[in-house]
Amino acid sequence: MTEILSPCGSFDSITAAVRCGADAVYLGFGDFNARRNAKNFTFEEFKDAASYCRKNDVKVYITLNTLLSESEIQDAIEVSKTLASLGADAFIVQDLGLAKALKTALPDMPLHASTQMVIHSYKGLETLKELGFCRVVAAREMDKKSLKKLCDKAKELGIEVEVFVHGALCMCLSGACLMSSQIGGRSGNRGMCAQPCRLPFKVDGGNGYDLSLKDLSLISKLSELAEMGVTSFKIEGRMKRPEYVAAATAAARHSLDNGFVPQNIQQMLTSVFSRSGFTDGYYENRLGKDMFGRRSEENIEDSAAVIKSIHELYRVERQKIGIEMKLVAKENKSLQLTVCDGKNTVTIEGKEPETAKVKATDEEFIKSKLEKLGGTCYYAKSIVCDIDDQLAIGGGALGEIRRNALLLLDAKRSEIPKREFFEYSHKKADVGSSGCEYIARFRTLSQIPDDLGGISAVILPVENDFSKVDYSIPVYAELPRAILASEEKITEYLNLAKPYIKGAVCSNLCAIELCKKAGVPFVTDIFMNIYNSEAAEVVKGLGAKWYSVSAEAAQSSIKNMPKDKAFFAYGYLPLMVTRNCPNKNGKGCSECDGISYGTDRLGNTFAISCRNGFSEIFNSVPHYLLDRVDEFGCDKAILHFTIENKAEAEKIIAMAIGKSAPDGKYTRGLYYRTIL
Repeated sequence: MTEILSPCGSFDSITAAVRCGADAVYLGFGDFNARRNAKNFTFEEFKDAASYCRKNDVKVYITLNTLLSESEIQDAIEVSKTLASLGADAFIVQDLGLAKALKTALPDMPLHASTQMVIHSYKGLETLKELGFCRVVAAREMDKKSLKKLCDKAKELGIEVEVFVHGALCMCLSGACLMSSQIGGRSGNRGMCAQPCRLPFKVDGGNGYDLSLKDLSLISKLSELAEMGVTSFKIEGRMKRPEYVAAATAAARHSLDNGFVPQNIQQMLTSVFSRSGFTDGYYENRLGKDMFGRRSEENIEDSAAVIKSIHELYRVERQKIGIEMKLVAKENKSLQLTVCDGKNTVTIEGKEPETAKVKATDEEFIKSKLEKLGGTCYYAKSIVCDIDDQLAIGGGALGEIRRNALLLLDAKRSEIPKREFFEYSHKKADVGSSGCEYIARFRTLSQIPDDLGGISAVILPVENDFSKVDYSIPVYAELPRAILASEEKITEYLNLAKPYIKGAVCSNLCAIELCKKAGVPFVTDIFMNIYNSEAAEVVKGLGAKWYSVSAEAAQSSIKNMPKDKAFFAYGYLPLMVTRNCPNKNGKGCSECDGISYGTDRLGNTFAISCRNGFSEIFNSVPHYLLDRVDEFGCDKAILHFTIENKAEAEKIIAMAIGKSAPDGKYTRGLYYRTIL
């Protein structure tokens, strides 16, 4: 069973989606979703929306896809219980801690793994299943070959696959981006992304908007995706107007049902919103300049011109529910109408028919009145009449009994399944720390100082030959943040490194699963987004020997997270990992020696480094907390070396040991700031 899944930021958008053929909608509520600056819904509005959707056989999914602080989880659980009682069909979740809490408080509520969980490889699905998820929202960066592998594995595990088929593309892998929060204090992980990727950013030879991608569109490929095993075809755009929702939903509906999109609807879709056109570059594994684009004045003018014509797509209700009707009319008895939609049956009585004085009412007249179902979601599959001779039944009486029967059927169809609710309470974590040790992460071997005194462990990329790495301290192998189709290659590296390393560093669930299969102990870095104690307990429960807290977590909350924790104490913070390197919109790779640079509109320069087919963009100034390490209550402080040479790394290590104050340009990051 497949579904068209449409975005809704208002009741008008829900109406547009349902009338244009959506099988499901997703919407946000309050402060716990990744579009907090959308209108979102109140409880009363949601109740009406859920009732309307259920009547129309459309499911409602709630986005609870932000990272939550310790104090917010309890509120999110209470909100979730209310939404479940009002008709929510599933929750879309990013935060591992919230997922754990939801499985405790609402164990029978379906959980969908948000795209921000960065499932971009079939590796990761077994762990998702273990954590209680029944659906995965695949990363938009997956090509068709990788997606097919993910679908095959998902089918084996009984997990549904949801794929974005139309809408905006984040430059960063799965939207797991720190640029907005680190530069402007507005976190995408907290639902307040300021979209810095749409602002000027210049690489050598680029057009000045070298982080801005065209919108994705795979709507012409829905039959292919369905055959592959995709369950849900997701349209992005909860911030966009109802006309956009209508055009995208109608296009997807036609594509899935008929194998093509009519030219007039395709034109509406292209005109209502695009960024210099659309792209299928990731899916077709065709990267480069053709994927880049931005919103132009011409695009805006096209949108204004097409709005009125799009209204015709959702002017009336979509009649999608077939019903069987039976009217019984007997002398001296009230009219009786039974209506069945295949699952629900209702019967209602009307007025008593009179004896005909001139001409008896025939079946043709009765059927002509009962089949008038315009303005409803129903159409008549069959109408059966059981009537006595010589009865007069007026059109008004038939219209009244039809309307009342449909109201009763609406109510029956809108009934909400009962859910089990349990109390949630968080057990206070053991936050004990025996003191903080320093771990140094290096991008290359040439950066490593000869003297590593004061460093308790070293982290190196897994691609290195660890048989030649000989230190008196433990060594960890860092797996790439982006895996995609390189599962076998990374596993080979892991097996070669295994005899020489203490463990591996993982950024996501896909990497964790690779380590588990290879029998390699693992730890997690900042991109596991551990923002609360519950999330920390989840990764520790999966087997992490220690974990890194989110780079967006506040110092005050980090102190209260469970022991065995690390934090990002020094380094140029990786802000984005991208599959389509910004340099591909400029001079390309031919003149790049592994490190290149881009400049934002304020003149700040950001280093760009490529690895495993992806690029990382680093902050323009380093994080520096080496003089404040003792304030975090952590067991480990990570020194993250990227563009530093050996002498610079040696100097920073000495400053760490001496807990020296910073010199030069630096940032304290978000540890002491309030982010939106």
